[in-house]
Amino acid sequence: MLNACNNKPLGRASVRGFSLIEMMVAILIGAIVLIGALVVILAINQANSENLQSVRIHQELRTLASVLGDELKRARRLNDAMSAIGTGVSSTSNCTIASTSSFCPGPFDAIDTSTAGCIRYGYQDASQNDPSTTTASNNFRAIYFDATAKSIYLYANTGATAFPNCPGGAPASPWVKLNSDQVSVTGMTFSCLTFGASVSVSTTIPRSCAEIQLTLQAQLAFRDASSPAITYTYTLPIYIRSGAVAI
Repeated sequence: MLNACNNKPLGRASVRGFSLIEMMVAILIGAIVLIGALVVILAINQANSENLQSVRIHQELRTLASVLGDELKRARRLNDAMSAIGTGVSSTSNCTIASTSSFCPGPFDAIDTSTAGCIRYGYQDASQNDPSTTTASNNFRAIYFDATAKSIYLYANTGATAFPNCPGGAPASPWVKLNSDQVSVTGMTFSCLTFGASVSVSTTIPRSCAEIQLTLQAQLAFRDASSPAITYTYTLPIYIRSGAVAI
């Protein structure tokens, strides 16, 4: 026998669902939560991208600065300093041992930075321990920053007998590119460090300078389209092993 209660029609209140207002409120809350989650995800992704960019550029700059530092540390080096006393003097009357205002310059005393983005220096090779070393055995080097190519080049001719000229554009052999294609170098400057304080150099590194501060600026050449072009700066103090040649 059927139960009469089972055949009782359902009331309107028992089948009632969401109203239009309730549904709109639920959709709005869901959209807010979704937008918030997307913002957080995008922020994390951006932070990761910038962090990766920072790590890559600092690795590149550290390596590049290390190469430049190793080169500049050898500036002014002589195998036999005594044998080079008075060499390179244009007028012997201006070079006397008793003079306190004029010093007898050696063949590699000058470190020239008169051309912006270019430094020229010289030294004798460490393997040449013969005091009879000729000028042809010396190293006259230069480091050049090409702002157009956004690259740094090293003049690698070890048989140069004088300072090489700083090129006005993209240099050819024997200039060698030092930075990788991953990095766009945007600046290279040198200054003299005196007791830890940086001294701006406008024409040349003074002979009294024994420590040079190298400053490099660069950006990643290839990066995500969503990542901003961030310029990173790297500084490196370089102590010249031969020290100062004048006080």
